[in-house]
Amino acid sequence: MQGRVGKIWENDGNGRPYWVLQIDGERYTTWNRKSLEGVQEGSLIEYEYKQSGKYRNISSLAPVSTLDEGDEPTYRSRFTGPIAGTS
Repeated sequence: MQGRVGKIWENDGNGRPYWVLQIDGERYTTWNRKSLEGVQEGSLIEYEYKQSGKYRNISSLAPVSTLDEGDEPTYRSRFTGPIAGTS
């Protein structure tokens, strides 16, 4: 599955830290801090999870690259009207 990370925070589960990720408005958890490497709020990610009772535990997580190697980023504007001062 793919989704966008809205928020990441750390919680404590019986003295052991775990992390909660809000992905597309839904909460998922992971006990593995290393799985968050390269992931930050706003990241587009590829992930899988396993349901355990009321919890959605992340089983795999990786940031998604939207560029091929050697590509330059493309910036797109939401503005589609004419630019002032041009004809």
